[in-house]
Amino acid sequence: MTAVLLVALLSADAPDAADLARGIKAAARRAANALIDRQNEDGGYGPRIDGKSNLGITGLVVWALAESPAKYREWDGPFISKAVDYLLAHQKETGGIHDDGLWVYTTSIGVMALRAAGAEKNKAQIEKAVAFLAGQQLSEDSRPGYEQAKHVSYGGWGYGTDRRADLSNTQFAMEALGESGVAADSPIWKRSQVFLRRTQNSCDSNDAIKDGLIAGWGTNDDGGMLYRPGEGKIEPRKLQDGTWQHSSYGSMSYSGLKSFIYAGADRNSVEMKKLWKWLCTNYTVEDNPGMATPDNPAQGKQGLYYYYRAMAKALLLWGESRVPTPAGSRPWASDLAAKLLALQNADGLWENRDENRWWEGIPEISTSYAILALRDCGEALAKEKPAEAK
Repeated sequence: MTAVLLVALLSADAPDAADLARGIKAAARRAANALIDRQNEDGGYGPRIDGKSNLGITGLVVWALAESPAKYREWDGPFISKAVDYLLAHQKETGGIHDDGLWVYTTSIGVMALRAAGAEKNKAQIEKAVAFLAGQQLSEDSRPGYEQAKHVSYGGWGYGTDRRADLSNTQFAMEALGESGVAADSPIWKRSQVFLRRTQNSCDSNDAIKDGLIAGWGTNDDGGMLYRPGEGKIEPRKLQDGTWQHSSYGSMSYSGLKSFIYAGADRNSVEMKKLWKWLCTNYTVEDNPGMATPDNPAQGKQGLYYYYRAMAKALLLWGESRVPTPAGSRPWASDLAAKLLALQNADGLWENRDENRWWEGIPEISTSYAILALRDCGEALAKEKPAEAK
């Protein structure tokens, strides 16, 4: 993309949709080529540990390449086919696509990668992986002894190598299951809503707070989301009554919105109204809102590209082109696309140079998230009416 076009996009309140579309395609194509050039000899992607590529990063790159403007497929070259072979070489008899850890993460990403790169060719392997993911939900069906009334992980997904759920694993699993066509009346979705409500800072709809299922959990009742019930990834504040207050933040809040939508939650429910209000109040493309603290303002950059991808997917599924913020209505797809274009490195890659937490200093991760976010921005812009895109 030319410097002139980038300056024009950044200087406009709502850049022209056609200009943005061209910018998105150019940036994503450059990024895809840069990723392809970083493929490892074993077919995978990302830093090698003990001589082997990372399985989750490999799946994430394949997913991004297949969703890029070129829509790469296995028959296009070894940069996809060898990577798909690498993923499938790690599929277990159980259907899971993983090595010794991160069962749910890597299987969920593997499902999305295989679907995007060649769903028909890999149909049997995808079906096995989807069944594996469904069986990893923490409930009485797959884990005898779990009870909704007693256990706050009920209805969610954890790493698979442990038995405690979190919203990050859960949101990946729910997207993979939702995009794979799991029936709307499946009990998976009703159970998942139980867990999602319990990760929300909401006195009205979160029974884990109302019924005191987690001792010492205080809440500001702002409607945003946490990493898991009673736990965030920011240092909590101890209140005068001795309870601990965990702050909501953007990456989990958009992950929660996306997951509630896949689960078929009622938009007029208390939990959805409060979550949407938090997202509108804290709307930004500058950082991961809620992460920064007075003692560590740079912490707002942690998980930035994860946040961008969750934001884009959630708002695309929400289906409205503008977000009503305290400062006025904002065209989210234009805002986010222009920001991502401005952050792209000269070599075509993205990386979180400010904060490497959650491996975002690895270009393959941040770049894949950026490509996926731009893809969703592009789809949202294409749906807008001409008057809204100006």
